[in-house]
Amino acid sequence: MTDQDDLENRPLMPDGFDDCVIGLTTEMTPAVIYDHDKVIESIMNNNEMDHEEAVDFFEYNVVRGAQYEKGIPPIYIRTLTADEIHAEYE
Repeated sequence: MTDQDDLENRPLMPDGFDDCVIGLTTEMTPAVIYDHDKVIESIMNNNEMDHEEAVDFFEYNVVRGAQYEKGIPPIYIRTLTADEIHAEYE
């Protein structure tokens, strides 16, 4: 395996969100899983932003930024109960 292969097969971990990690996928090329709400809260707290500004920052700088890096992009999930999901999509 070359150094290039190593870069492309490593899970990406954006700086500053280690406390938002909730796990790792179990696939052949694992991705780091983050709690979306904790990431937004972290951005708000560390950058003196309101919720809307933090979401915009997250989408533009964190999610979009991962597209330009070599590696397996992280997965961001909202932790909801089945009832909460049903209520949101009914």
